[in-house]
Amino acid sequence: MEWTESGITVWRFNRTEIPSDLAKGENPQPSKWTIPPVSHWDQEDCNSLSQGFSEHKIVFDITVCGDWAGAADVFNVNGLCSGSCSSVVKDPSVFRDAYWEVASVKLYQ
Repeated sequence: MEWTESGITVWRFNRTEIPSDLAKGENPQPSKWTIPPVSHWDQEDCNSLSQGFSEHKIVFDITVCGDWAGAADVFNVNGLCSGSCSSVVKDPSVFRDAYWEVASVKLYQ
């Protein structure tokens, strides 16, 4: 995410497409990246960006049974999962070996 006076821009990179400046931990140079941003909010169009994002927080969230993954036709596609998503996640034993890792979070100013 790049947050400037002119607006907020967000990129998403596949692991194999991470720009070299980011991969090396150097100061980011978004103008040199070949991957287009996924979102951009212009300050002129959203005059409250500085107010709405002044208390910005980074949140890691895994919505296990969200709108898509929790839908019955997605969760139990081809009969691979038994029950419903909500009934499965109520059982703490299904998470015994579950984990995820964040290699790093880097903030540049």
